[in-house]
Amino acid sequence: MQILTTNKGRTIECDLVVRGRQYAVLHIYTHTITPVEAYQIFGDPDEAKKLIVTEEGQETKTYTGFTEIYSVQKGGLITGPNEILIWLQRPDPDE
Repeated sequence: MQILTTNKGRTIECDLVVRGRQYAVLHIYTHTITPVEAYQIFGDPDEAKKLIVTEEGQETKTYTGFTEIYSVQKGGLITGPNEILIWLQRPDPDE
C-alpha cells in the first residue's frame, strides 16, 4: 500500500500511484475515497501542486505540477470494490 500526502497534508491510502513515461500524467488508484472526494481534493490546485508518495521499504517520490484532473473513473488496471482511477496531468502552458 502507498500513502499519498497532498500539499495541504491530507493523506490518502492508494493501491498504486504511477507517473506516465511518455506523457506528463499521474495515475492514482485508490479505493479509500469516492469520485466526488477525488474532485474536491485534486480539483484544488493548491492541494495538488505537490504530492508525496511513500511506501514502506521504497524510495519516497514527489510529484509536482499535476494540478489538472483529466478524469476520475472506475479503476481499469486495478479492480475491486470502490476502486477508482484518478488521472491527473499538468496544465497546458498555452492555455
